Amino acid sequence: MISVLMMAAALLVQDAGAEAMMANSEHVEMRALREDGRNVYRAGPWSGEFTVGGMRMRVMGIRSLDRVRNAFTVEGPGFEDGPLSVDCAGRESSTTFVITWERERITYSCSFSRNGEVLEDASFELAFSRSGGFFSRARTERAGQITLDGRTLQFETRRLSGGIGLPTGRVPGYILTTPDGRDIGGMDYRIMRPMLYVPHEGDEDRAIVAVTALILSMFMDPANSND
Repeated sequence: MISVLMMAAALLVQDAGAEAMMANSEHVEMRALREDGRNVYRAGPWSGEFTVGGMRMRVMGIRSLDRVRNAFTVEGPGFEDGPLSVDCAGRESSTTFVITWERERITYSCSFSRNGEVLEDASFELAFSRSGGFFSRARTERAGQITLDGRTLQFETRRLSGGIGLPTGRVPGYILTTPDGRDIGGMDYRIMRPMLYVPHEGDEDRAIVAVTALILSMFMDPANSND
C-alpha cells in the first residue's frame, strides 16, 4: 500500500511538470480522415499522408511488434526543403540511451528521408519495459530518443490530461525533453483524437517536436488496445 501511495505521489509531481509544459505550448489536435481514396491527417499547420499497419495486434510478448509498420509524410512549417518521409517498424534495438528499467529486445524504430534521400544521421527509437510482476503490469513504461536535422530529444510516458495519475497499465501520453532537461512538448492519446503539444512559432525545436508527437500519436500502443 505504501509503495502504491509513493508511486501516486511521484506521478502527481510529474503531472505538475507536464502542466507547466502544456501552459507554454501550442495545442494541436491530430485529425485523420479519408480524401480522394487517400489516408491523410491534419495537425494544425502540418499535414501529410499515412499508412498504418498492425492496428488490431494483440501483444502478449512485445516481440509481435516486429510485424507492425507505419509510414507517413510531413509537410508544413520546418519542412520547406521538401516533405519529410517517416517509415516506422518493430526492429532490434540499435540506439543507446539511458533508461532505469529492464527493456524488451524489440523496439519501435523509424527511419527518415527527404526528396528521395535517406537521412543517415536521423533516427527514432521507442523502448518498451519488460513485462513481469505487479508493478510492471500496473505501470507500463515507454521511453525513447529521436535525432533529426542535428537536434535530439528524449521522451517518456507521462500523464498529460487531468485527474490523479494512478497506474492503470495503459499508456496515457508522452512528454518530450531536450538534452539539458527542458520539457518542451508532448502528446496525449485522449479518448477520440490525440492532442499534440508543440513549442510556439520561432522555437528551434518546433519541427522535431511536431515529428516526434506525430510518430507517437500514430503508434497504436498494444497496452491501449481493447481487443
